[in-house]
Amino acid sequence: MNIYRENQPWGFTEYDIEEGTYTTFQTPLQKVEFITNPHYGRMLFLDGVLQSTTSDEKIYHETLVNAGMRKNSTNVLIAGGAEGAVVREVLKHKCVKHVEMVDWDADLVDHCFFKEKFNTSSFKDSRLSYLDKNISNYCEETLHKFDTIFIDLLDINTEDDLYRMQTILSHILEVCVKGGSTIVVNVGRSKRSAEHLTPTVVKSSEIIEVNVPSFQEPWYFLKLEY
Repeated sequence: MNIYRENQPWGFTEYDIEEGTYTTFQTPLQKVEFITNPHYGRMLFLDGVLQSTTSDEKIYHETLVNAGMRKNSTNVLIAGGAEGAVVREVLKHKCVKHVEMVDWDADLVDHCFFKEKFNTSSFKDSRLSYLDKNISNYCEETLHKFDTIFIDLLDINTEDDLYRMQTILSHILEVCVKGGSTIVVNVGRSKRSAEHLTPTVVKSSEIIEVNVPSFQEPWYFLKLEY
């Protein structure tokens, strides 16, 4: 059995790969790799970093989405979410009338839909609109306001990551938020990053901790109410 090695801040983790299950391709934006592991199931890595596994992605995505959804969450924006799991969880809520998913890597989205079939039914839902854009470019063009916004983009591991996320959040706040909006942001492994990311002008904020076994450490979301 072959081995996949993921480099991490504290060292590395090695995963067994079931025979014939390794898939990789390079998009204009990133290196994509899928493996099937006897313990975690199908695993997605982007530029060598684990993103999700079929064994426990529901823990992550249910926590993320349930933190932001309310009875009046009729219009929802998702930044990121290429494998369709955030969309899947959002569309479970009957109040939802429209979802805009903005992900910059159409090649990855297409692969997840046509080849991996993680959440094929979610991609087919008539309430979903997918836009192949960088979220900052989207914010420069859209006139839409949203009840609930999910930012499921980069994990914040460095000061540069934090600055990029602050910039993205600022763009979204300027354009897409209205009174009563809720935003939930994937922060990653650093609770301190969530504290630094919290804007000074906000009705309320909450840092949510979740334990996803494949991530091997606590993970954090930042919930903001406006």
